[in-house]
Amino acid sequence: MNAVPFDTLKMARHLHAAGFTTQQANGAAEALADALSGADLATKGDVVSLKAEVKAEINSLRTGLGHEVAGLRAEVKNELVALQTELNNNTSSLRTELKAGDAGLHAQMSREFALMRRDMEVLRRDLTIKLGGMIFLAVGIILTAFRYMPPHP
Repeated sequence: MNAVPFDTLKMARHLHAAGFTTQQANGAAEALADALSGADLATKGDVVSLKAEVKAEINSLRTGLGHEVAGLRAEVKNELVALQTELNNNTSSLRTELKAGDAGLHAQMSREFALMRRDMEVLRRDLTIKLGGMIFLAVGIILTAFRYMPPHP
C-alpha cells in the first residue's frame, strides 16, 4: 500500500491564515504528516486489486465447494445403492428361507396326515373285527337260547 502525498507547507500556510501562529501551524502540519506517513492507507488501485483477489478466492471456494458437494452426492448415491443391494439380498434370502420352511412344513404335515390315515385304517379294521365278533357271539347266544327254550304251543 502506498502513502498518500501530503503538502505540509501548504497546510501550514492555511493554518497561519486561519489564525494559528507560525510555530503552531508548522507543528500541526508536521504532526499530521508524521501520522499519515506512518499509516498504510489503501489506494483505489489497492482496493481494486484486493477486490479481484477476494473474487478469485470466492470463485475458488465456490468451485471447491461444488466439487465437495458433487463428491458427497456421489458418496450418498453409492451408499444408497449399497443399501438397496443389501436390502434386496436380505429380502431374497428371507424368501428362500420362508420357501424352505414352507416346504419343510408341507412335508411334515403330509407325513402326519399319512400317519393319521394309517392309524384310522387300523382302527377301522379293529372295529370291523370286533363288530364281527359281537355279531357272531350274539347269533350264538340266540341259537343257544332257542335250543333251551320250550317249543311254543
